[in-house]
Amino acid sequence: MGENELAAKKEQAREAFGEALAHFNGWRGREHSPSKATELMERAADLGSSEAMVSLGEWYLSEALGAPDRGQAKAWFQRAAEADDADGEFNLGMLAEEDGDFVEAALRYQKALDGKHDDGACGLARLMLEGNGIPQDIAAALDILELASSEYDSAEADYLLGVLYGEGKFVEQDRKRAGGQFYMAAHEGHVLAQMRYGESAETGYGDPEAPLDAYVWTHVALEHLPAAMKPRAEATLARIASSMTPETRTLADAEAQKMRFNSVLPVRPSLRV
Repeated sequence: MGENELAAKKEQAREAFGEALAHFNGWRGREHSPSKATELMERAADLGSSEAMVSLGEWYLSEALGAPDRGQAKAWFQRAAEADDADGEFNLGMLAEEDGDFVEAALRYQKALDGKHDDGACGLARLMLEGNGIPQDIAAALDILELASSEYDSAEADYLLGVLYGEGKFVEQDRKRAGGQFYMAAHEGHVLAQMRYGESAETGYGDPEAPLDAYVWTHVALEHLPAAMKPRAEATLARIASSMTPETRTLADAEAQKMRFNSVLPVRPSLRV
């Protein structure tokens, strides 16, 4: 295929991808039509867009196109992985981990890490810490998390480091550092980090403005936390509120409204250590 022909094909894929998103979301005056969006996204994928392949996998894995279809999702992620797409490798790793195939998950996460995929790095580091599907190697896992945090600006890596330092797992406990890691991840929309930063601030390891800071971030987290985690955050919020003056509570509620996040990062598997 000549250079001009290849460029034209990429442009066609880009246009089909854009139109697919427009129909999927009802943007740019387009009718909201999941079926039309899927047709256009498949065209983009057939034109070689690995981003389109991953998008289709994510749609089929969610309820965006009706009942989730894990088989279809996996097939699209596989196509993306075969096109050397790190997102495709990561998602295959996630599916393998959900199935309890930690060996396959570790292999996929390693490939994603090779493509400088921050979530792939975190997935591999978790499995290394746990000794699941790969020999336990705490030093290497910590190195990977530090790399993902510093070079990839990974909110997930910041969160995991916060958990380790906050609980003293595999590292010397350092609650001040844990609060700092949670703080960075919280600002990136990591909802579990928002909850944990609120807890850190409540105990005095967060911003000096605690308990105001603790109240605000716990309140922010509550809007997007998974249902199973909400009681924990609600209990934290109640404890903080009980010790606040009415004036401070009013100020905190106002600050929480300013800090609302329209969207947050996906919740990844937690550490099982």
